[in-house]
Amino acid sequence: FYNIGEIIMKTNEFVVARTHKDFLNELLGLNLGGYMKSSKKLDDGKLLWMIRLDGKVSNAGWRNYLPTPDEIIEEHIGREFVFEGHHTYMNGGEEFENRVVFDLVEFGSYRKYIFRGVFRLDKEKCTYSKNVWHKISDEYKF
Repeated sequence: FYNIGEIIMKTNEFVVARTHKDFLNELLGLNLGGYMKSSKKLDDGKLLWMIRLDGKVSNAGWRNYLPTPDEIIEEHIGREFVFEGHHTYMNGGEEFENRVVFDLVEFGSYRKYIFRGVFRLDKEKCTYSKNVWHKISDEYKF
């Protein structure tokens, strides 16, 4: 659906692309030449978050999983460090309590970006090395 204008993604709908760049260009109608980050700030102040929710540990020591369809657990289990401002670590320390979440599933030379919903950080349940996110919406308008 490249450049079709406004679209509404609903939980479990997906986009297939080779890279984050291709995914963002298609979903947001951009013309990025390259993109390596797993997040992108959206115009409404939310963060679009492209992560693996399979529970496997990443090279950076992060593990993300969905214990239920309405909750994401984000844990740092890698190298020890002082983990301050757990929800501000992305994008230059900007605070993003609301995230538009896509579950990244790789197959062959392609990736499937599955929309999981809009999630809000539950600051009361966050700990030294774990963030808890709760779903606040099953859809998002791009």
